[in-house]
Amino acid sequence: MTVGRRRAAIVVAVLVAAAAWLRLGPLPDGLLDFQNAESTEVVDRSGEVLYEARSNDGSRAAWLSPENLPASLIDAELSLFDRNSASDVTSRSLPSE
Repeated sequence: MTVGRRRAAIVVAVLVAAAAWLRLGPLPDGLLDFQNAESTEVVDRSGEVLYEARSNDGSRAAWLSPENLPASLIDAELSLFDRNSASDVTSRSLPSE
């Protein structure tokens, strides 16, 4: 291997390692702390809160389990990742509400 190719390989390896570290690095402190979670607020033009969306128990955030998600939501997410299944998703009936 020539010196130029070796240098290019080292540069590529450093760039890949840096990208992996940025992508897979540690999470910021408090990212998953739901004690201070914000909720959606509807305000009027003067900034007064008219409505604040909260979960059934009054908290601002709630964990969702996969068993409680509607099948149509799961199908929609899967179709985004697998464009070939889009025709299969539309052929299933949506749950009635």
